[in-house]
Amino acid sequence: MTNILPQRPDNNRGPWVKLENFERSLAVAGNELYIYAGAFGENDTIAGGKVNVPKTFWKVLVVIRRGNNDLSRINAETRTIAVCMPNRQGIRNRDWRTFVTSIRNIESATGYDLLSELSTGIQNALETKTDSEGTGTGNPCD
Repeated sequence: MTNILPQRPDNNRGPWVKLENFERSLAVAGNELYIYAGAFGENDTIAGGKVNVPKTFWKVLVVIRRGNNDLSRINAETRTIAVCMPNRQGIRNRDWRTFVTSIRNIESATGYDLLSELSTGIQNALETKTDSEGTGTGNPCD
């Protein structure tokens, strides 16, 4: 149970599952995906205060064509998708694309240093861009 996070039904059955379906379509289309995911913040607790119900769920995807030597095939043009989704009711019908953000915004919110195995130049290029499919405005990690 150490890697299970309680997700509100409207997030889990709405934009989060829609993003997971999109991820599957990318894989079926011949891509490999590196997926990093987690949560931060606190809405409330359950189980007598022993389990935190996160305020926000986040996910980062690094998308590359199937092949060998993955690290060497990641460059500044590699597609990355980063999202921060609120863990609350009332968002079931929202498109996951409205929660697109930059990897840098997720790093700021979590304190993590993602993609740290890449060169500084490639890391900066990937972490500061926002996927072109994003339709939201602002920083959903706030």
